[in-house]
Amino acid sequence: MDAIRILIVEDEFIIARNLQVILEDLGYEPYEPVGSKVEAFTALAELEIDLVILDINLAGKQEGIEIGKHINDKLHIPFIYLTSNSDKATIDLARSTHPKTYLIKPFSSEDIYAAIEMAVDKINNQPAIQLAPIHGLAEPSQFQLNSFFIKVGSKYVKVKIEDITHINADGKMVEVNTHAKQKLHVKMSLEQMQNQLYKFGFVRVQRSFLVNINHVSAINNETIYIEQEAIPIGRQYKDELMKYIKAIN
Repeated sequence: MDAIRILIVEDEFIIARNLQVILEDLGYEPYEPVGSKVEAFTALAELEIDLVILDINLAGKQEGIEIGKHINDKLHIPFIYLTSNSDKATIDLARSTHPKTYLIKPFSSEDIYAAIEMAVDKINNQPAIQLAPIHGLAEPSQFQLNSFFIKVGSKYVKVKIEDITHINADGKMVEVNTHAKQKLHVKMSLEQMQNQLYKFGFVRVQRSFLVNINHVSAINNETIYIEQEAIPIGRQYKDELMKYIKAIN
């Protein structure tokens, strides 16, 4: 489970450092800020980035919009524009590159948190594409197809779908269990989670359990084993489950 990794593109040193400190205090993982288009393109090519906070004006030019267009067209990483100019012409030009939201200078810690929360909500609401159910991910046409974000305390953390072993209903929430024995709670029904994850190889084995087929270690007529954990198989789910199982007799 990893903190959200954020690239700051801002050419005003004091603002960039202030933003970096605020992000660290909020529990995110900001990289060293960069202040030019060239540095931004280098960082985008070399670093693993979950989110970009991008100043529209760099060195007195609207180069941030050029960077935003590159991110949207080529990289599919979510980004937030940072600007001191909120006039209609600037916002309309920026909107054409599809940022997740905007931060207007001067900003507060609460403004930053709200902007990132809004961006992450949009990440989690991205529609799924058709994927092979067991054999791994197809080539992505959208960002973050192999992970999603779960709110833990005051921050969002990234969870790789391949690390999830099983998900079980827990009252009005679901409990997401990972290979590293983490138990993360999400306010969502099991049906909603199944709709999000079935194309990644998650199968309903009983009313209260979804399992990741890629973590199944054994199976018999009544029980499926996720690593060392035994989960009873519901009768009504057995036929569907067996479609995902290849057995050699």
